[in-house]
Amino acid sequence: MSADDIAVLRIELIDIEPLIWRRVAVPTATNLQTLHRIVQAAMGWQDYHLWEFTADDKTYGVPDPDDAGWGHKVYRASSATLARLVEIGVTVFDYTYDMGDNWEHRITIERVEAAEPGMVYPDFLGGERRCPAPGIPVLLRCSECRPPRRCLREIHVSGKST
Repeated sequence: MSADDIAVLRIELIDIEPLIWRRVAVPTATNLQTLHRIVQAAMGWQDYHLWEFTADDKTYGVPDPDDAGWGHKVYRASSATLARLVEIGVTVFDYTYDMGDNWEHRITIERVEAAEPGMVYPDFLGGERRCPAPGIPVLLRCSECRPPRRCLREIHVSGKST
């Protein structure tokens, strides 16, 4: 795997009908802290709540010193990259946002390929339907997806793309 490779990811909000999904292309050098911001932008979330990734039987997020008392080890998301997940054979992993509403996402690494020369990443490739508004019962949620391309560009322009 080259430092210039990208991963094409499919992000699905699970246990919601009809399916809400996004497809994004992300540099494999992206750490999970940055991937959190990419998922937030792509899905249209507001980043108001706690979140975590679960991959290869490990939980990644923002560790809290009080977590030790719960017997739940959280590894620093900024220290794990997509490249590392690919290297150890991870093809599917989970992302949970808003521990109150418990929005569970399944992220599938569809493929890894060379980045297109001159292309700016992350790149929004597609998706369907809008994510639910926080705090609204599941039965009342849905509608059309707002275009996340601008939000993804802002992550890149801010210098925080990896």
